[in-house]
Amino acid sequence: MIVNRFLIISSIKIMINKHDDSEYILVGIDYSYTSPALTILDNGIYHSYALWHNKTFPIKDTNIISKDHFNIYLDHYDKVIVYRSEIERYKKLADWAIQKIQLHSAVDKPLYIAIEGYSIGSRAGLLFNIAENTAILKSGIIDILKPEIFLAYPPTYIKKNTTGKGTAKKNDM
Repeated sequence: MIVNRFLIISSIKIMINKHDDSEYILVGIDYSYTSPALTILDNGIYHSYALWHNKTFPIKDTNIISKDHFNIYLDHYDKVIVYRSEIERYKKLADWAIQKIQLHSAVDKPLYIAIEGYSIGSRAGLLFNIAENTAILKSGIIDILKPEIFLAYPPTYIKKNTTGKGTAKKNDM
């Protein structure tokens, strides 16, 4: 959800206490194995990347929506993520996310990354899949991107800062 990624980026901005957006790159990640998304603040422009299923949002190969200081890039999930096993799926998802971040990485700018943490209410039986999927991404971020700061915010923190209530539903966000 795009609200989550903006709140994650806002939380990092407050924490690092830097006001010039050209000094650093911020990344907010709302990660899943069905529709991962991330937003990158680079030189005052927000770049939001998402993998979508055609049944959710019909798109052609890649859609780019631009307005003022905001760009949205939508990739078709089934064209980007082709896999034979779940572990291969997780690796390809992590590679997709890391490649998007690398588009904005700069040697002379610190990289600050935050991800939405695990949900306690995740469906039974899938918790291990969610953890494996996210662990592969986290490992790649640390090994390849080497961010200055890498944080995880619990979903309740994001919900509370959006709606005032940590148990808010998605529609309330």
